[in-house]
Amino acid sequence: MKANEIQTLINEHLKSNALYVIDLLNNRIRIDSYDSYKELLKSTSNTYKNKITEFENECDKCLEKLNDFVNHCKEVKPEQVSNTISNDIRYYLLDERYSTEKRINTIFISSLDNTNEKSEMAITSIYKELGYQKLQYYIELLKNPSNLTSYLNDSTKQIVAMHYLLYKTGHHSTTTLSRNNTTKNLYNMMKSNIDDSIKEITNEKQDYIDFMNKEKENYSNWKENTIKEQEELKNNYDSFMEECNNRIDNLEKLYNKKLKVEKPAEFMKEKSEEYAKATKPWSIATIVMVIILMVILGIILSPKINVNGTIIEVNIFNKQLPIYESIILLALVCLIVYVLRVFIKLTISSKHLSEEYKQKYILTYFYLSLISEGKLDEELGNSVLSKLFTKADTGLIKNDTNIEIESIYKTLTGINK
Repeated sequence: MKANEIQTLINEHLKSNALYVIDLLNNRIRIDSYDSYKELLKSTSNTYKNKITEFENECDKCLEKLNDFVNHCKEVKPEQVSNTISNDIRYYLLDERYSTEKRINTIFISSLDNTNEKSEMAITSIYKELGYQKLQYYIELLKNPSNLTSYLNDSTKQIVAMHYLLYKTGHHSTTTLSRNNTTKNLYNMMKSNIDDSIKEITNEKQDYIDFMNKEKENYSNWKENTIKEQEELKNNYDSFMEECNNRIDNLEKLYNKKLKVEKPAEFMKEKSEEYAKATKPWSIATIVMVIILMVILGIILSPKINVNGTIIEVNIFNKQLPIYESIILLALVCLIVYVLRVFIKLTISSKHLSEEYKQKYILTYFYLSLISEGKLDEELGNSVLSKLFTKADTGLIKNDTNIEIESIYKTLTGINK
């Protein structure tokens, strides 16, 4: 493949995969075509030709790498040239396989300006007067003018700093020297310019100090606010964790207590329903006994019964009863009255026990709700449990040891007072 064809392929590759070179003054140049890069190197080399050998050699070295890369592409098969360019262009042009930029030891013309201290004339003069090593010091001072004070205090760099001041104040100009040919005028002018430069540097230093003090104050304020926020966050976190621990403790207590009273509560509910159901048959039996008693009493008081105009007369009352028969009749009535009394007591007792077990069932869950809110300690909880599981009063016999439901309720609701 011909060289111009290879150059075209290189241009196509660089157009979408640009490379960069950075000179000694940190000027970053984009390489997006073969021709522009080659022209940049040639112009830079010609600028320093017979002036600064190191800069000229650096440019020639880069040009040689560019030509070597073209020759390398000529040696591969035409169908492999594109892949070769993609894989090897960085290695040949930048000496890198993965990076897209490289620093080179020269200064592009675009990095210089029309100021005395940063001109081609100044760079060339420093090189001729002081050599390449001092030129490197001078270039570093151009990039960081704030280092001027340290340069003046360094014996190896002091002469570089003096030349920088001369260029900064314009005393390397031959026209200025011709107009100020007397020593006194030259001294006064140089002193004035140096004073102005020192004043400018001092002002920049003071601005820098003010800036740093302001940043220090901002940092102090930020640090103080951050510490306050951290303390507040820590306090909130501690409060939250304490609340969580309390809730966990309450839940553990509630669970333990629930295990103790869950089965008894179910038993109380079942007994309440059982006695509620038992109330109905005893009530019916009582009503039946009342009806029987009323019928017997009615017959005794009125032996003649009128049924649809027909009078039925009970024979047992047609004659005077003997004493023993009267006693039997009286005993029968007394027996019925006694059974009726028992049935009434059983009805009342079933109703009473149903209500008591129902109240204890409700009281059990009220007791658990107080535990979940953390309003019961262990000692008081055990006391309430002992009261909760006392023997149930049947309602037939007065139980002096039984604790009324109102007393238990007052105990539970009075714990917060």
